[in-house]
Amino acid sequence: MPDSTNITKIAVDMGDNFTKLFQQLANQIGTTVDKIFPWFVKQQIIEGWCGLTITTLILIVGFLLLIFNFRKRNFEESRTSYIPINFNSCLVIIGWIMFGIGFLAFSIGSTYWIGKIINPEYAAVQDLIQQLSKIK
Repeated sequence: MPDSTNITKIAVDMGDNFTKLFQQLANQIGTTVDKIFPWFVKQQIIEGWCGLTITTLILIVGFLLLIFNFRKRNFEESRTSYIPINFNSCLVIIGWIMFGIGFLAFSIGSTYWIGKIINPEYAAVQDLIQQLSKIK
């Protein structure tokens, strides 16, 4: 049985170009390199929680609009009234749209946002590389 207590540390050299670009980014902000990376890590956690919270709220509000207004809707009233459709029917339609958008956004983006929350260092490195690729 292999010994699992040995931990192998791997040094990753991202190259001189990356280091120069990272230093250039720090100079543009007016700070040092060692202060930038924790900012990127904190930003990833904030973005993950914000994305997850907003999507969940859209999903919940859409679902609540459906539940509370579905029994009150009356599509038949539009034939006898000067108002084309009653208010509860509009809320049901809006609820279906919000629920659909929230469901799609949650199913597509939840793994991305949860990944930012669970492993913010990896997301910070990805974001940092993306930011540095924009510097000429």
